[in-house]
Amino acid sequence: PDSLCAGESVKLLRFCMSKGGVDRAYLHALFGFRIWEPESNTARYPQEQKTLPNLILSALDPLMIISRPWLSPQAVAMLGGAAHNPIGVRTFRNSKGGAVRVFYPGVEEKGSEPARVFKDPLSRIVEGYLHVFAGGFLGPRMRKGGLLFEFVSLLVRIVVFFLPLSRAKIPQTYESLPPKLEAGAKTAPLIMWSHGLTGTSDEHSFLAASLASDGNIVALVHHTDGSSARAEHYNEKEEAGAVSKALYYQHPPPPSDYDPTYRPRQIERRASEIEDSRKALMEGACGQDLASLVDPARMVIGGFSFGAATASYVAATQPKVYRCCVLWDGWFHIEIGGHRIDMPAEAHERGIDAPCLFIGSEQFEGFTNLADATKRLQAKCKGCEVHVPAKTKHQNFADVVWWVNQKTLRRMGMIGQAEAIGAYGDIVKTTREFVLKHCKGKAPALK
Repeated sequence: PDSLCAGESVKLLRFCMSKGGVDRAYLHALFGFRIWEPESNTARYPQEQKTLPNLILSALDPLMIISRPWLSPQAVAMLGGAAHNPIGVRTFRNSKGGAVRVFYPGVEEKGSEPARVFKDPLSRIVEGYLHVFAGGFLGPRMRKGGLLFEFVSLLVRIVVFFLPLSRAKIPQTYESLPPKLEAGAKTAPLIMWSHGLTGTSDEHSFLAASLASDGNIVALVHHTDGSSARAEHYNEKEEAGAVSKALYYQHPPPPSDYDPTYRPRQIERRASEIEDSRKALMEGACGQDLASLVDPARMVIGGFSFGAATASYVAATQPKVYRCCVLWDGWFHIEIGGHRIDMPAEAHERGIDAPCLFIGSEQFEGFTNLADATKRLQAKCKGCEVHVPAKTKHQNFADVVWWVNQKTLRRMGMIGQAEAIGAYGDIVKTTREFVLKHCKGKAPALK
């Protein structure tokens, strides 16, 4: 399927489908993935017959057994196209014990191992989400350590083992390739990225690979401050190697006992992890060959949701370090237990002395106090570019749109009515153009 997606066969299949000669459900069964197109274009395809096999395939789709959007032509195109140079991936751990996954332009070697979407087993990640969301609704019995949690977690791990998503690969991306910049380039911008609350760094792998296809080095920091659903924390060494333990999301106290410094303290810890990771990478923690390519004059800080708040803190407190700042659907305001807090206070008070890209969802735009806090922050930025894609929700900004059938995501209320793959592609395209503009000094010409 990987070569099929990247090759001319996809064009042939699309042509046949447009002529009414091939049933999409049949392609589901034959090739194991969808030929994705925006929903507005589905009328050009022949109507699928309501036969028993097609109904079965439709029922399996939400379980991620048939649809494999990470293999779609859109995924390949977003990463530079089939003819583009491959992308390399390496992982190191910072001094705080967290994993940092680094994406960069590389040169493919014979026998290179394709990079997985998830650096840790999917079963562990899903277990973390179970702890966050089921534990939030049902309390301690459905959190890590509870008997009910352990039983349900066992069942979930068995189901996840059989899902194709657990073995998903990022198109054109390989483990530990030698780095190779575009012709004439001697150094590359470094982009540091912070994930959101209850999230993981794996939720931004496609973004990182796409930015790396433009010649950037991108570091995804997996935070160990208790804000991630689950994180592998390395805190000691033995002769056999590093030993890790799992850190699960720390549920906050109830609103009646809420500590208004709780999230701001986490932001400070996250910011220290970002800076520690940046310095370690530049000192060779991910290889001297990669460290030698980093241009210290072209640094970018970015993040999603709580990660955007983290990025704004870093940008405000390190004004001479970063060339520009990318903030995706930022969580800049808290209202809980009678407290109303603009966060981080450092960014709201000092502003950000660097060009900033704000891309927000219509969902967050509809929360009046959050939207007002975001606008106050924007007013204190040196230069501000603002986008709000239509019909989007918070999770339209995460890689989940590449993992799960978008109809299922809508039923769960996670994404908006915008065509998910196209909306995500537009968000990434805007981000790539912004980074190219401020770090490479040339007019972008992206498809």
